[in-house]
Amino acid sequence: MTTHFAKFLLLLLPFCTACRSIRAKKITRLPTVLLESSGLMTEGDTLFWSHNDGGGAATLYQFDSKGQLLKTIPVCNAQNKDWEELQMDEAGNCYIADFGNNAQSRKDLTIYKITNFKEKTHQNCLEAERIDFFYDNQTAFPPADADKHFDAEAMVIQPDFIYIFTKDFYSKPYSGKTWVYQIPNLAGKHAAKCVVILNTDATKNMKGAITAAAYHAPSGKLALMSYQKLWILRGGLNKALLDKNAVEYRFGLSQYAQREAISFADSCTLYITSERVKNKIGGNLSKVSICIKQGNTPILSLNDTPSRLFRDKSVSNPLSSPTHLHIKRTDGQIVFSKKYDAHEKIALPKDVITQQGVYFYALFQNETELLEKGKIVVTQ
Repeated sequence: MTTHFAKFLLLLLPFCTACRSIRAKKITRLPTVLLESSGLMTEGDTLFWSHNDGGGAATLYQFDSKGQLLKTIPVCNAQNKDWEELQMDEAGNCYIADFGNNAQSRKDLTIYKITNFKEKTHQNCLEAERIDFFYDNQTAFPPADADKHFDAEAMVIQPDFIYIFTKDFYSKPYSGKTWVYQIPNLAGKHAAKCVVILNTDATKNMKGAITAAAYHAPSGKLALMSYQKLWILRGGLNKALLDKNAVEYRFGLSQYAQREAISFADSCTLYITSERVKNKIGGNLSKVSICIKQGNTPILSLNDTPSRLFRDKSVSNPLSSPTHLHIKRTDGQIVFSKKYDAHEKIALPKDVITQQGVYFYALFQNETELLEKGKIVVTQ
């Protein structure tokens, strides 16, 4: 990826201008020990891991969807100077980012790596490797106000590299950018090199300063979040970081929270935690859906619909990308599978479903992103 990005060094890439509203549904209050949750890992929809922000214990906490604290495991050889991010890679290794740098004067930035994390959660204390780094273009500690882009709260993990997204909260004048740095995914000390700069929102730092990131490898989706906005970039990490057509979502003013952690449960579902402010605002686990429905209306609306009704009409694909419709019987046998181009009419041929019974359908965008699923009841 380094070679691919070399020619894009310091290139400014605008996100989309259209902004959609999105609602973060509160799932539960976080355990009281997590006053400043700033990292999140999900295990499906039921189990979660988090840690506190800087100054808290060097400890990971497991809790469930009801907010019950299940495990408390310290990291023996670590300090929590300013923990800001928590990730798990596809191999099951856990990464804790101690790179919060509000004053931008730190020279001890590190990422703790716990190998084979899930196999070790029965232990009383966890040992971690250190991946230390420095920004190769930082020459002053702290830098001048206009150059304050060395604070970070977000990262994503790849097998060979780690990508760090700067927060850019304290630059003056505020520029609304996130600098994306790359370091090797190896123990030792490394120079973090900037591979690209993304424009977010320059109107206000709470809207544009990136506080969390998550990557869903199967679907190739990258999520970036600020206190008030969420961006979804697509196509795998290579393309996502160069995506000029990211989908931008805005949390309503009534949903304001100090959101600092995000994690994919699946390609359509993200969980978010927020820090508790003055023991009143935030301190919650919330859930957002990014692809099941377009607005408030399902695309096909086929649940419990007799097949003859669907055969007698066609539904226009409202998306600007291809969709795939699959229909199968209760025994799992697929009876229909077809790709529809952008804005093409979606219609079910009359000879597809010929017997009474229940059939299940699934509509995908770009083959892997589930948009809608349900059943068709055939009564005649």
